[in-house]
Amino acid sequence: MARLVYTYADLYRSVADFLGISTSDTLSLTKCKQLIDSGYANFIGAHKWSFLKKLGFMTTITNQWQYGLPEDFVRFTNNPNFSADSQYSPLVAVSYDELMNLRLISDYTAWPAYYTIVDGVYTPEVGTIRELMLYPTPSAAYQLNYQYESFPVKMVKDADLPVGGPEFAEVIRAFCLAEAELAEENAAKVWANRLSGMLSGAIQRDNRRHSTWNLGYFGDGAYRDPRSVNRVTRINNVSYEVD
Repeated sequence: MARLVYTYADLYRSVADFLGISTSDTLSLTKCKQLIDSGYANFIGAHKWSFLKKLGFMTTITNQWQYGLPEDFVRFTNNPNFSADSQYSPLVAVSYDELMNLRLISDYTAWPAYYTIVDGVYTPEVGTIRELMLYPTPSAAYQLNYQYESFPVKMVKDADLPVGGPEFAEVIRAFCLAEAELAEENAAKVWANRLSGMLSGAIQRDNRRHSTWNLGYFGDGAYRDPRSVNRVTRINNVSYEVD
């Protein structure tokens, strides 16, 4: 079924049409693809998009305290935690110096309680892989669950689709066309001017994707959850503060 979304080819053809050049020319096509790459990267960096968040998990290895993270890893959006039936608390983030000082003071094995993230191995094919360091050194196989912000791979094939789906297709195209405007010395900044409002609307739509609606506490009243104090409840798009 056809979707209202632009492929990589659709995007670079739009840029070519805007610039008045032909994609049949190798140099012109390369220029268009470079402008798409820049515009796409600007879109990705414009907001902490919800669709760039991924779930991950890893299983520790006995006596190993350093682990490679996914290639598309940018940062954790929450602290890694153990499985739901575990008695252990979520890990606590510390600096590299703090973690290394802990290891100097007492290098022992147990369930990990602290972590830090550093730049790991670099290869030309992949780039720099981020690395997770744990303390104490794991004494057994523990499963750690986490959510992280990812950076999508570069579009290469004509049929490749950008992230976000149809809901964000137009604003991605606008970013690419605004980048093309910058490449033209005397071009009017039509797309750059339109982009501000389009981006604002896209961010609002993305935020609504995962907005929290609190429907209150359903119980016998004997237990009062501390989190229920000064709750904000929304009904028909109106906020009510209750206690």
